[in-house]
Amino acid sequence: MLSIDPSIVAALISTALLAAVYCYLYKIFREGHTGIWALSWAACSLRFASDAIGHHWGMAALTALASPLFNLASGLLLLWGLYIFMGRKMPGWWVPVTAMGAVWITGAFLLEIPFVYRNLPLFVFLGIIFLWTGFVFLRHREIKGAAKQITGWTFIIWGLHKLDYPFLRSLDWFASWGHLITALLTTMVAVGILLAYIQKTIDDLRESKMYLQTANEELEAAVEELNAAEEELRQQFEELQKKEEHLRESEEKYRTVFESTGTAILVSEEDTTISMANAELERLTGYPRQDLVGRKRWTEFVHPEDLGMMKKYHLLRRSDPGGTPDSYEFRLVNRAGGIRHIFLTVALFPGTKKSVGSLLDITEKKLADEKIKYLSLHDPLTGLYNRTYFEEEMRRLEAGQKNPTGIIICDVDGLKLINDTFGHSTGDSMLVAAAGLIKSSLAEYDVVARIGGDEFAALLPDSPRPAVEEARRKIKDGVLEHNRLRPDRPMSISTGFSVRNSNNISLNDLFKDADNHMHREKLHSHQSARNAIVQTMMKALEARDYITEGHADRLQDLVVGLASGLGLQEQRIRDLRLLAQFHDIGKVGIPDRILFKPGPLTAEEYAEMKRHCEIGHRIARSALDLDPIADWILKHHEWWNGQGYPLGIRGEEIPLECRILAIADAYDAMTSDRPYRKALSRREALREIEKNSGAQFDPSLVDMFVNILQCDQSPDNCGTGAAD
Repeated sequence: MLSIDPSIVAALISTALLAAVYCYLYKIFREGHTGIWALSWAACSLRFASDAIGHHWGMAALTALASPLFNLASGLLLLWGLYIFMGRKMPGWWVPVTAMGAVWITGAFLLEIPFVYRNLPLFVFLGIIFLWTGFVFLRHREIKGAAKQITGWTFIIWGLHKLDYPFLRSLDWFASWGHLITALLTTMVAVGILLAYIQKTIDDLRESKMYLQTANEELEAAVEELNAAEEELRQQFEELQKKEEHLRESEEKYRTVFESTGTAILVSEEDTTISMANAELERLTGYPRQDLVGRKRWTEFVHPEDLGMMKKYHLLRRSDPGGTPDSYEFRLVNRAGGIRHIFLTVALFPGTKKSVGSLLDITEKKLADEKIKYLSLHDPLTGLYNRTYFEEEMRRLEAGQKNPTGIIICDVDGLKLINDTFGHSTGDSMLVAAAGLIKSSLAEYDVVARIGGDEFAALLPDSPRPAVEEARRKIKDGVLEHNRLRPDRPMSISTGFSVRNSNNISLNDLFKDADNHMHREKLHSHQSARNAIVQTMMKALEARDYITEGHADRLQDLVVGLASGLGLQEQRIRDLRLLAQFHDIGKVGIPDRILFKPGPLTAEEYAEMKRHCEIGHRIARSALDLDPIADWILKHHEWWNGQGYPLGIRGEEIPLECRILAIADAYDAMTSDRPYRKALSRREALREIEKNSGAQFDPSLVDMFVNILQCDQSPDNCGTGAAD
């Protein structure tokens, strides 16, 4: 048993996939040529399967017969489907020739004619018709573009390959390449045909759209005719009113419709005076009816830029009614000076110079359309252009060959830390500030866009390297000025730029070069930027500690006393001091309404408060100074019995430093005044701690803590419990 040639496996898999794709297309669209193509790729796949079986199990006889038969079937099915697709009739000779080919292959196999002579007629036949089909496809007028070129030339190349294959197949070094070349050509033809199929489908849809547009225009014309007929009937109705008194009730009904139609309607005299107006026109213009009818001309409500057009239509409609549109848009200026976008439909009263106009207010629709267009090209948060617009501008500049051209890439450092700590609203404010800073640092004609979550890009056409360097310097200076004015919210922006002076460098490569420069700068300034943010948080925590009247200082004294009693090394004691000072740094991310609430917290508020351990852990991991105590900050609210948070660990799984801090922190909290309660006495606080020994606190540390405090207060009481 021999191993299978990988080239055969590759060819088998590719043709099987093509068969599956075209089967799926046939299942969806039920078009004959897609089904025939699916059979073609299936036959081609069976050809490679027979090669694989013959090669793997040494069944050369199977390969010698099955492979050329499937090859013949695949090629002819492919051509048959292609001719149906092109709307051409398959030549009449293909059926007898196919039969003769099958007979020849079978007979040659039975007579054991050598490979070259056995397959030469088949491959010459397929090669010639593939060449011919390629030239026919290239000359086909209904198929255009890349699909035409890919498919036509691939057929020609495939035909040439068919012609030389019987001679090259006998060469050992060419055997594997033959399958790969066939698989590649098969795939290219399949892709080309698929592209041509898609193009033809698009063309069919375009024709359907044109047909629908024509039908719609005809429908609109019919509606206009109906409107004209309706107007004529109304004229006749008014004449009958004058002759017959009992039709006055019908006239009142007409007036009711005129008033309640929901659309502003006016009747204009030849001199543009308004002779009739309904209530909706009053609302639209801001004038009462008595100030409109007989007193106002409709020209007084038209925007100056639209007035010339409307006067022209007004005169032309009376001299040549068919030479002016019946519907168009204009801008109406109301009494308050507001501008409304109006869709006007106007018609002449038959036999008169009067016209009636229906004014539909489309302002909201226009604004919505403009908003959609704006949002499609702009970032909704910062108001800058978005990535789509930026890439379109790059393509436009590339086509215009503008030089020199510069690109600046900016990235806001530490945004994730800000979002995780202060919330996304603060992060969004930082992005808006960065966007304004970058925009103000560049020229008005430069294109500035937000191209990612924390990334901005600027395109500077006609800008030599000194100008781009100056723009980058302005951005850096702007960051320094921002940090001077807002030290509580420091900003750091990594930048990179690149400039091209000729078209030898594409704008895409220029963008990549600028992006690489930015990332190199970000790599060097990453830690310092995060440290600056963390230092700001530490200052904020110190400001809050002022409110708690030195809680951190007292806590340091307590933990140092207990740590010294345990005989801890000086380095661990220094880290404990740091933990006592910054264990609650995560509270900078907790809202003040929760942090300083005078009463007990609700369940939701308490859940929010418990997040400060995880927030503090992330902050500490971001600062070199606090990284050694990051794990302790995460676990400093764990309980000895496992009922703490956030991990729920218990006993000695909790770091010793966290167990020391838990006792000291609880003691200081109980002996300090809070907005919602008075401080406990020293004795009461120690009793509470002993009460929670073994539950919240480490029992051995509780005994030592109580003993240390009693010794500090009265050396005579050393060794006695708090409850004594």
